Amino acid sequence: LLVVDKAGMTLVLLVVALVVLAALPRLERPLSALLRHLPWHALRRAIQGFLVHVSGRVRDRQFYRAMAYGIIAWVLSWASVVVIVYFAGSIPIGLLGGLAVFVATTLGGAVPALPGGFGTFEAAGVVALKGFGYSFDEALALALALHVSQFAGSLAASFVIVITERIGVADLFHDA
Repeated sequence: LLVVDKAGMTLVLLVVALVVLAALPRLERPLSALLRHLPWHALRRAIQGFLVHVSGRVRDRQFYRAMAYGIIAWVLSWASVVVIVYFAGSIPIGLLGGLAVFVATTLGGAVPALPGGFGTFEAAGVVALKGFGYSFDEALALALALHVSQFAGSLAASFVIVITERIGVADLFHDA
C-alpha cells in the first residue's frame, strides 16, 4: 500500500513539474526579480543562467515535440511493465503498482554498475515487487522479463528510426 501511495504521489509531482515547466517562460521575469534579493552573487548568477536557458528551450516548438515523444516512450514503457506483470505475475498490482515498479526499475537501471543497468534494474524490481507480496523467485523472474522487454522496445524503436530516417551503418560511423 505504501508503494502505491508513493506511485500516486510521483504521478502528481510529475504533473506539477510539467505545469511549472510549461509556465516557466511567463514566470521568468518575476523569478528574475526575486533572484535579485539573493545575497550570493555566484548562486544568483547560476540560477539566473539556468532560468534563462530553460525558458529559452521551453519557448521552442521542438521542445514540445521532444517532450511529447518522451512522454509517449515513458508511457509505453510503463504499459509494458503493467502488461507483463498482469499476464506473468500471480498478484495483480494495477496501474499505480505498475508505475511504482516502473519507477523503481528505471531508477535502479540508472545506477552505473554494469552496462544496461544489469543487476541494479533487477534488484530494484525485486524490491518493488516484494512490496506487493511477490516471492523472491517470482519477483526476480518478472524483473528479468521486464528488463528484456525494455531492451526489446528500445531496440525495435531504434530500428524504426534507422529505417525511417534512412540512416545507414556507414553514416552512423561517419557521424560518430
